[in-house]
Amino acid sequence: KVKKLKEIGCATIGIGVESGSRKIREDVLNKRVPDSVLIDAFDLCNRYKIRTTAYVMMGLPFETEQDILATANFCKKLKTESIVPSIFAPYHNTKLWEVCVKNGFIEEKYYDNISINSSSILNMPQLSREKIEELYYKFNDLVYKNP
Repeated sequence: KVKKLKEIGCATIGIGVESGSRKIREDVLNKRVPDSVLIDAFDLCNRYKIRTTAYVMMGLPFETEQDILATANFCKKLKTESIVPSIFAPYHNTKLWEVCVKNGFIEEKYYDNISINSSSILNMPQLSREKIEELYYKFNDLVYKNP
């Protein structure tokens, strides 16, 4: 399929990696995609010279600093040409919004100002808003500049 995409002129593909922590992907996001499937997808795109972008989130419910660092390390394995990090914000009445309310990470109200942004609205004991923001701003450096 990737070969066919290249033949019809596909120049770039973005893939929602979301998290490099398998635990976060499976337990929080309900995304049961093994690391090997994501690695293979990026490898195929690279083989056919299709530019790749990995989309990742940070500040997910129950996520730790170690999970975010695992995401950066996982992105190194993907050999992606670009990464778009974002800070998680739960949309009203979604399952993850309910998880956040239930666990006291947010108040039970409508947040009209959430979007892809550089600060978290979650208040989690294991990961501060300040740490999420710090990791957000240095995420690309963690992937591309560290050995």
